[in-house]
Amino acid sequence: MRICVYVAGSIGGVLADAGHNVSLIARGPHLAAPQAKGCTVETGGRTFTVHPQCSDDPADFGPQDYVVVAVKAPAMPSVADSIGPFLGPETVVVPAMNGVRW
Repeated sequence: MRICVYVAGSIGGVLADAGHNVSLIARGPHLAAPQAKGCTVETGGRTFTVHPQCSDDPADFGPQDYVVVAVKAPAMPSVADSIGPFLGPETVVVPAMNGVRW
């Protein structure tokens, strides 16, 4: 199963740790850190580091089975404009955004 998490974070780390083929989209320092050191997650009394593929360009990963969009609501227009390369005929998009008051 191919899963891309739009905006790097713990969701992608947990999915990668569970053995899924995970890629992450991030920008600036949020991209540089996982590219250099991986993603370290602290959850359930344990700490682990995973090293998923990371990019700022959705075209780098192609169609996915699942896309988890984990951005704040104000960022959604730019995500919507760039998410096309992830979408195949069976792709499921999971919106997991916060900042809904925006």
